[in-house]
Amino acid sequence: MFQFLFLGLYTQVSFNDPGRVQGPRLSISEIVEEHLSKGQDITLLDPPASITTLCLVCKIKKPIRSKHCKESGYCIGRFDHYCTWTANAVGYKNHHKFVSVVLLAILNHSCFLYYSSHCMQVAF
Repeated sequence: MFQFLFLGLYTQVSFNDPGRVQGPRLSISEIVEEHLSKGQDITLLDPPASITTLCLVCKIKKPIRSKHCKESGYCIGRFDHYCTWTANAVGYKNHHKFVSVVLLAILNHSCFLYYSSHCMQVAF
């Protein structure tokens, strides 16, 4: 029974969207011009927060706690890590399912070890 639940959740974690951040493509010059038009000072030593939250690869404004995943090629909201077992990033949309998959895998392996050791004791 746990195996079917594991396979269903594993499929969802592998193929569903991990929480890609989407938005209009911006450039650093657009953000600098926006700050200058508001009369805000921009220095290279202390850039505004909006410049530091611009993804230089995707050219979009990143929300707090998002990061660009180089394996998937997207910015992921609340990025945790890229999992090679699922071949997908773990983000805010699939984090709870990923934790469930890990716990079910531990439970499945524990049951397998228990029953296989029990069968070996009965056989000998």
